[in-house]
Amino acid sequence: MGVVLGIGIALLCAFAISGDSARLVTTPARKGNITVQADKAFLTHLVEKNLRASGLPGNIKNVQVTLVSGDQMTINGDDEFSLLGIGLTRQFTVEVQPYVSTCQLQIHVLHADLADIPVTEFARAFESQINQQLQMKSTGLPSGFTYCMVGVRTEPTGMFVMYSATPV
Repeated sequence: MGVVLGIGIALLCAFAISGDSARLVTTPARKGNITVQADKAFLTHLVEKNLRASGLPGNIKNVQVTLVSGDQMTINGDDEFSLLGIGLTRQFTVEVQPYVSTCQLQIHVLHADLADIPVTEFARAFESQINQQLQMKSTGLPSGFTYCMVGVRTEPTGMFVMYSATPV
């Protein structure tokens, strides 16, 4: 059992240095012409998909997204994996801050841990993966306008993204 635990800790330490990042200072959301809401169910599905593609070893299960008023989401779930034939489950937590940069929605990982051990490499991979997916194209919106995302805020019910629409 000690060997299994030692190998498990060594694997987790390979991902860990520090799972914390500084909170970004963002400008308050400008009023937009269009507001889009993503509810918790959609966000949970999006996050779960990107967690699976981020390189976290094992099988991601029981993902839950919690939103607070302002600009923060907390993601909790389980990572099930096998070590020397023994099934293990570790809980993970990822705290993220959504923000807008150059008309694009971005996610900044504030903290990530697996079984209370910080996981820096995983956090970078997850942030990169989800930010690539969030690159929004304005297809499907009425032509004759230039669209720019101008703000984002979170509420317990979902995330709200504001766009400006400027006639061309």
